[in-house]
Amino acid sequence: MPYITYNLLFLNVVISIIGFTNPQLFDKWSFRPFVMNDKSQYHRFITSGFLHGGPMHLLFNMISLWSFGTYLEAIFGHFEFLAFYMICLIVSGLYPFKKYKLTPNYSAIGASGAVSGVILAFCLFQPMSQILLFFIPIPAFLFAILYIGFSFYAAKNPVQGFENIGHEAHLAGAICGIILTPFFFPQIFLHWQALLLP
Repeated sequence: MPYITYNLLFLNVVISIIGFTNPQLFDKWSFRPFVMNDKSQYHRFITSGFLHGGPMHLLFNMISLWSFGTYLEAIFGHFEFLAFYMICLIVSGLYPFKKYKLTPNYSAIGASGAVSGVILAFCLFQPMSQILLFFIPIPAFLFAILYIGFSFYAAKNPVQGFENIGHEAHLAGAICGIILTPFFFPQIFLHWQALLLP
């Protein structure tokens, strides 16, 4: 039973729904590097990951977490998966924190950084499985390459239609997920060997 994934889903849904109609909670918990840097409110690295901007934002992240988190939790173990998720969540905020800590109006929310780490870790285990990219199925390894490449490009250059997406968090979370995976599952190298050698 992937109860860590289910509890993360529950917390995200409940806190996000409360945040939809509670501007005070939104203001206290959202990711605001300028305020965090000025007032040492570093709890926002975590709390912002449980808020979402609307039902579709929440739904997309939770479907992704449910789809890939249950698989990863079964491999890593419950406590290990929770640690993996939380580390990815915190690390995903480091890049945007550094980039925007002198920008008063910047704010961000969402579990996307942590979920990016989960998805990219899944890609390491199942590189040939199919993942939908704009409803088109592609191999997971290709999805990972495109995801990191686009996130890197979009974090440096404005992309029309994607301006309100936290590309910096996506990129940092994805890279964190890749780097952390061998620490949580050292056998990944044997797994790759089994996939590559008949």
